[in-house]
Amino acid sequence: MKDKGITNPIYIKAYLNITNPIYIDKDFLNWNADQVVADLDKQGIISSEDGLKILNIADLEIKNSKLREILKNKGCDGIVYNNEIEAISFLMTNKFLGRTQIQIK
Repeated sequence: MKDKGITNPIYIKAYLNITNPIYIDKDFLNWNADQVVADLDKQGIISSEDGLKILNIADLEIKNSKLREILKNKGCDGIVYNNEIEAISFLMTNKFLGRTQIQIK
């Protein structure tokens, strides 16, 4: 199997205890704070004030870290979205919340 440069991925069985995920209806393609903040604000997941604080940070890594901190403080422990590119649903336990992506079939 080859997918965007990944050859022979390893699949493992895992139990995920995701109790408070965020549900997002779109695929942002590049999951970083710049792309996600407006949608989270629109859904009421983060405040407009927090969104502006994040967007005013120049460094992308620091932006992502600040968004991760805000979401964790709200008890969010995952993101569920429909992956439009690979046509597979994903549960991201921390793509921008810690850089781990888990594929759920």
